[in-house]
Amino acid sequence: MKRAILTILSIFLMFSIIGCAPDTEKGQGDTLDAIDAEVDTWEAPEAFGRNDRYKVEVSEDGESWREIAVYNVKNGHQKGDPLITQGGAVYFGEPYTASLAVFDFTGTAGIRVTYNGGALAEKGYVISPASYNIKSIQEGNTVTFTLTQNAESPRKVVFRPADEWEAETLHIMTNVPEDEYAAEQTAENVYVVEEGQEVPRMLPEGKDTYYFKKGIHTLPGGYWVDIDLGSERQVASFDLLTPPRQSFVLPGGVCFEIQAKTGENEAWKRVYESSGEAAENNFNLTGIPLNVSARYFRLILNGNYNVAPVGDDRYVHAVHIQEFTLYDADGNNVSLNKATAGSASDFSVVTDGARGANYGYAYAGETFSAQSGYTYYFEKGSVVKGAFISENTENVTLCGRGILDSGGLLSTHELSEGRNGSVHFEYCKDVVVEGITVMHAPMWMLVINHSENVLVDGVNLFGYCTNADGIHFSASKNAVATGCFIRTTDDLFVAYHYGDADGLTFKNSVLWSDGGRVLLLGLDTRGDIRNVTMENCDVITYQNVWSLQESGGFAQIIATGGNTIENVTIKDVRIDAVRFPVIAQFLQIRTGNDAFGSGFIKSISLENVSFAGECKPKSLISVVIPGGSITGVSMKNVSVHGVAVTDGNIAEYFNVDPGIGIRFG
Repeated sequence: MKRAILTILSIFLMFSIIGCAPDTEKGQGDTLDAIDAEVDTWEAPEAFGRNDRYKVEVSEDGESWREIAVYNVKNGHQKGDPLITQGGAVYFGEPYTASLAVFDFTGTAGIRVTYNGGALAEKGYVISPASYNIKSIQEGNTVTFTLTQNAESPRKVVFRPADEWEAETLHIMTNVPEDEYAAEQTAENVYVVEEGQEVPRMLPEGKDTYYFKKGIHTLPGGYWVDIDLGSERQVASFDLLTPPRQSFVLPGGVCFEIQAKTGENEAWKRVYESSGEAAENNFNLTGIPLNVSARYFRLILNGNYNVAPVGDDRYVHAVHIQEFTLYDADGNNVSLNKATAGSASDFSVVTDGARGANYGYAYAGETFSAQSGYTYYFEKGSVVKGAFISENTENVTLCGRGILDSGGLLSTHELSEGRNGSVHFEYCKDVVVEGITVMHAPMWMLVINHSENVLVDGVNLFGYCTNADGIHFSASKNAVATGCFIRTTDDLFVAYHYGDADGLTFKNSVLWSDGGRVLLLGLDTRGDIRNVTMENCDVITYQNVWSLQESGGFAQIIATGGNTIENVTIKDVRIDAVRFPVIAQFLQIRTGNDAFGSGFIKSISLENVSFAGECKPKSLISVVIPGGSITGVSMKNVSVHGVAVTDGNIAEYFNVDPGIGIRFG
């Protein structure tokens, strides 16, 4: 009966106006696939906001349809980028607000999209990526289509009216239902955080999993250290000693607060705070009156007040100290060696009585410190506001189906790379980030550098400003990103020469860059990059920024600083017709730039890579700075605008240095 009803519906709607993929003309129709799915939907609180530009419904059987929440999500371009005008657009620096829907399913689901932003019949529409070959039917402003899930490559779909790329886009992000990383809130090791409840910086003994319930939560920020005096003491004053002022360590006076309590189970109370202009001269503070009676003290470092304005702001997240000392009325150090916990494992240096070792982090100001052995579970419908950092930790997991929203961070976009992103992990082992949606970071979205055994699985990333890169695996080993969707305003998959990197995999993902490269390998001076694979990915669009010569290509492989990039495979990658062909160079394999000098590239393989549009700026394979070399580049079934690239026609698409041989087939 269900199949019969669906067939009748499909035949009836076949005669409606059609405008699906770019190569589907109005007036044609598709017969939809049979709908048979298991669908799991949920909603974030109304307070998180809704977008009424689209109505989205989903069906398991073709008969009954349920409406799902549509949220706001931002996109944009790099402010001041001169290339965008060459592409034929104008960007005024303010982000656009687009639409987002999220759900899980298996099987073949029916999806019904109603566009409320104008006459869709006149505009036509596009459903991306093209490789999905989605069948659809249009009736007025409503489009019905079917979508079959893929467990290895979860379906990530963008619907938009033809010729609309920004505010009018609808992102439909799906995953398979939770399994391995699903948390059970009644388990003994789980600490449930209800909406409105304060989020503890560490969990009670016996607990190792935060369970963020449906609702809006705010992470407490700041780099912290706890001190237990052993008994209640009268503290008369304190010292806070700092390293000298320097970029990325302490560019300005320390912003900080001190909290205290007498009983272990009491709530912390703020007893001292210095921030903003009052913190301008907070270097090497000594003999500061406190006059507090308590047993437990907590120092929270909230960044610094920069000595000079950056744009319109002076707040910077970097902060480091060397020693924090509490004194009684007789001037005795009552806190010596009494630090008990902190953001990082080296917290004991704060009260060891010796200067020299710094305690802090470049991105400490508003971030929440993830601890070794902890899981942070985002329940369906949860929205967690803030950002995570972690350093020298093991076995850390961020997972679930909720949203990490970093849009409320105070970072000014004028600050270049001195601001926070959403997730910034360094020197970690066994890290998992699974299933969550991350949005609106004012800096790099998801950084897991100098780390080992990393899995990023089924994550959706949305950024809208310069430096909002997608996923960084710089100097990491055995790191995999799979099943992701990334739409940001900068580079998407990145590994810099920050140290030796080996065994990096980016696969099964759908990608969109509003201002950058899809894959960037190289730059800097501190290590080699080996054994990198990009496989089975769809690129909806991308555009290069600032300089095609310096920052060109959907993939830029740029060896610098005397370093080597070796054994890179780009396979089964499909690039749809891009928005601005004149500022989207296909590929760049080069050694060297003016900042870091030259390097060495060996064994680069491209197989089954298609660039659907015209290749207007020629690609580049070149030793740009003398002293480097490029060897072992091979191409098999690489095509541009439907034409296979061969030894006979490569000069039409690539500028290749004489002497660099390209192997075909």
